[in-house]
Amino acid sequence: VQCDKCTKWRRLHGVADADKLPKKWYCTMNNDPARNNCNAPEEEETEKDPDERLKAHLRLWVRRLQCQDTAEVRLPTSSSTRGKKRPLHEQEYIQCCDPNCGKWRALHRSLDSKTLAERAGAWYCVMNTWDEALASCSAPQELPIGYDRATSPNSGSVEEEPSSGGHGKKKVRR
Repeated sequence: VQCDKCTKWRRLHGVADADKLPKKWYCTMNNDPARNNCNAPEEEETEKDPDERLKAHLRLWVRRLQCQDTAEVRLPTSSSTRGKKRPLHEQEYIQCCDPNCGKWRALHRSLDSKTLAERAGAWYCVMNTWDEALASCSAPQELPIGYDRATSPNSGSVEEEPSSGGHGKKKVRR
């Protein structure tokens, strides 16, 4: 608001509605003690436009993402630096221990059913943290890609191995 006596502009902190101000306004009416007289210097316009602040924030994130991409390119790609992963053509399954369920769930490529069974003792559908859509016994059983119930029981070679936890595992190779 502009003072009617000295014509200096003042920023009003905490005032939301400028229409409720009196028609004539003076510096002495300012609630900021550093600027409530006409002798105080006029405040500098330092606050950026909200759009400018957003643009600056986005520029920072773009720079971070670019740096992350650059760092990932520099990382070694040898198999010794990464976890053991199964080939894409081999899918391993684990069976739910619930006697009312017994459904098979596909494991994430980076997981091993033996390690999973050793850690947990018994495995249940609700323990499926890699695919939350199938983390329930009420979810439909997963079938291997290319599996057709009507024509063949197996789409590829299937190995079933029982384990000590009362559940087994399947490996499907195509």
